[in-house]
Amino acid sequence: MDDIRLHGVHIDDENNRVLAIAQSCVALMPYHLPGGAVDWEHCTLRQWLNDSFYRALPHTIRSRVLEVENRNAANARHGTHGGGPTVDRVFLLSIDEVERYFPAPAPFDGEPALSDLKRLHAFWRAGFQDRLLGWWWLRSPGQDPRFAATVSSTDEPTVCYEGHDVHGQMEGAEEEQDMLGAPFGKPFACGVRPALWLKL
Repeated sequence: MDDIRLHGVHIDDENNRVLAIAQSCVALMPYHLPGGAVDWEHCTLRQWLNDSFYRALPHTIRSRVLEVENRNAANARHGTHGGGPTVDRVFLLSIDEVERYFPAPAPFDGEPALSDLKRLHAFWRAGFQDRLLGWWWLRSPGQDPRFAATVSSTDEPTVCYEGHDVHGQMEGAEEEQDMLGAPFGKPFACGVRPALWLKL
């Protein structure tokens, strides 16, 4: 994870922190294995982000990561329960956060004091190469508890309130590894763009 690039999407001056998200998908993974009804609190992707992914971050980033309490709202269009609040170091953005901060948040007035954090740029189209073009997970629920909301970063970026099946596997595809080299078998339909709050 030494080469992970982060982009700031919101500065919280009052609490001296910045919300950052990975410039590109770091993996193509399911939201939850083995699938089925689940919420953010109990999904396997949350476990991976706050354990394996967090521990793999460079010390320069890990030393600035703040634990935060995330409130996980219901899906506004479908009424799907979002689960209880969670305490996370690393997380996925919610539908509300995407709609609040994008597509045109205010730019930074200078660089935050963190070498890995770059100036804000065009969020929707950044960081996708080749097979990473397409969908990425949000932590919010989708149309029912078996689905999680997603974002498309293709020509017309949109939040998909219906979402994708949490297992996320593409049918009929050949076996291959994810972007971290893990043998997940068939490729997954959705990418992972971790988000985290960092001390400035």
